Formats: sequence, structure tokens, C-alpha cells
Amino acid sequence: MKGSNNDGVWNNAGVSVTIVIAPPYWKTWWFRGLIAASVVTLLFLMYRYRVKKLLEIERIRASIATDLHDDIGSTLTEIALFSDVGIREIRSLSPGKPISGGEVEKVTSLLEDIGHTSRTLIDAMNDIVWAIDPKNDSFEYLLLRMKTHAARIMEAKGINYDIEIPSELSRVELPLGYRRRFFLIFKEAINNIVKHAHPTKVSLTVKKERGTLIMTIMDNGVGFDPRTAGEGNGLRNMQERADALGGSLSISSAIAGGTIITLRASIP
Repeated sequence: MKGSNNDGVWNNAGVSVTIVIAPPYWKTWWFRGLIAASVVTLLFLMYRYRVKKLLEIERIRASIATDLHDDIGSTLTEIALFSDVGIREIRSLSPGKPISGGEVEKVTSLLEDIGHTSRTLIDAMNDIVWAIDPKNDSFEYLLLRMKTHAARIMEAKGINYDIEIPSELSRVELPLGYRRRFFLIFKEAINNIVKHAHPTKVSLTVKKERGTLIMTIMDNGVGFDPRTAGEGNGLRNMQERADALGGSLSISSAIAGGTIITLRASIP
């Protein structure tokens, strides 16, 4: 810059003035570094998410394989054994020899066992197929299957039952493994009640409290002592499935005092 005084004398050297124009923030080094870090973080999170989903699918496949091996495989083995025994019994009968009532009863019992085991196999297969069907991801289809199973079992045994489930739960989305374990706990509880409790009334309630699903099953049956209950009641399997849901299973029962089963499971 150059200037003059009141007499019109100019300075020859001049004075320099520095003017700095700051670039817009999107052209600064720190903004570009932030964008780069954000992209790297997003890619890493996407990778982690994909790996998590792949591991979840692998666990589900392993679980289904185990079920097919344990439930379907063992049931088919039982059918084969019953069939072999029935064939031997029929072949042991001499041609032309009158068939006694005891022999008929024995063969009939074997055939009934084959029929019962086959129906059990069909139910187990239906449960697996239902669990892996993507259209059943919503809680609505889980509730429908629970109601259908309870109605079929209870009505066949002449047991009165109440089911109380709020309609807003139908919109809850559940992953495959979650709804499968939830249903199997319910199914095991209902089957045990029908087999061992001999009740006249059963009540089922499912509700949501914040991020937790609470299922309560009550009956007025004969009850039992949980401390002395054997593994035949399936209590251990129910507890393991509850742990896998990140929840807890409590059983309150007394001899001739009925039973209350409560499942608390965190919603994923």
C-alpha cells in the first residue's frame, strides 16, 4: 500500500498488508480427514454386521442340523425298530394256526406305537419348517401358532384354557432363532402340563414390558416339587433355551397346588 500526506508527498517504499482468505470447511484438511475416517468406520461396521449375520445363519443351520439329527433321526430309528419287531411277530405266527388275543394285542400295540411315533415326527418336522419360513418373522404368526397348538392339545384333553395376548404384540419383528426358542419353550410347557399336571384349567398370558417379553403359563393341576423333578419333564431344555434368549425362566409349583411358569426374554 502507498499513501500521501496533506502536502501530496507519497511514500516510495509502501507498506505490505497480509490478507488471509480461509477456505470453506469442506476444503480443509481436518474435514477431509473426518470424511475419510467416517468412510473407513462405516465400511468396518458393515463388515462386522455381515460377519455377525453370517455367524447367526451358521448357528441356525447348526441348530437345525442338530434338531434333524436328534428329533427326526431318533424318531425314524424308533419307527424302524417298531416295524422290525412287528414283522418278526407276524412271521412268528404259524400258517393256519389260530391267532390268540395276546398276539393280536401285541401286534396292535406295535402298530399303534408306529402311528404315534410317525405323528410325533410330523409335528417335529412342521415345527422346523415353520421356524425357517421367512414369512413367519412377525410375532403375529408366532402367536397364531401358539394359539393353534394350545387349542389342539387342550381341547383334545377337555381342558379349559384362557389366552390373553395384546394385539399390539403382532407388530413385533423377531429373528428366526428367537421365535423358534420362544415357541419351543411354550410347547414344552404345554406338553408337560397335559402329560403330568392333569389340570382342568390353564391360563396363558404374553405381554411386553419395555424391551422384555413376559410369558406366564398357569395351571391348577397336581403340581410337583421343582427340586426333585427329573429331566423327563424337559425343564433343563426349557432353561437352556431361556438362557439362549438372554432371559430367565422361573417355575413355581407345589404338590396339589398347581404350577406357574414365567419366561422373561429380552427382545433383540
